[in-house]
Amino acid sequence: GVELQEMITKTDKKKVNELIMGMSRDPQWGPMLMVGSGGIYANYVKDVAFDLAYHFDHEDAKALLQQTKIYRILEGVRGEPQSDITGVIEVLTRVAQLVTDFPEIVELDINPCLIFESIQGYSAVDIKITITIK
Repeated sequence: GVELQEMITKTDKKKVNELIMGMSRDPQWGPMLMVGSGGIYANYVKDVAFDLAYHFDHEDAKALLQQTKIYRILEGVRGEPQSDITGVIEVLTRVAQLVTDFPEIVELDINPCLIFESIQGYSAVDIKITITIK
């Protein structure tokens, strides 16, 4: 197959923040969602929060995001405009639904997910999904 995607650069849209989003399936608890500061510094900053994916809604997504330090930056600091927090919440709820509907997904990693200014959206740059075949 062939996949086509929009080519973007950090200069195409204003205020780019990088998030990491993902899921790991715990044998006891099921799919555990993760969100936090992403990009090349994800392993160094260690700014992530976790929650269960079952019955995960917009309020849960916002609460999860608010547990991270990057949330304050997404809100806009020192006169910067707010990032598309609504878009981030939408991605988190859709990832939760995806991994709940498809138990064969054992891991999912989106890093980085570029977040632009409010209502300008987001763009997942790199996505890895690991599945089990029974």
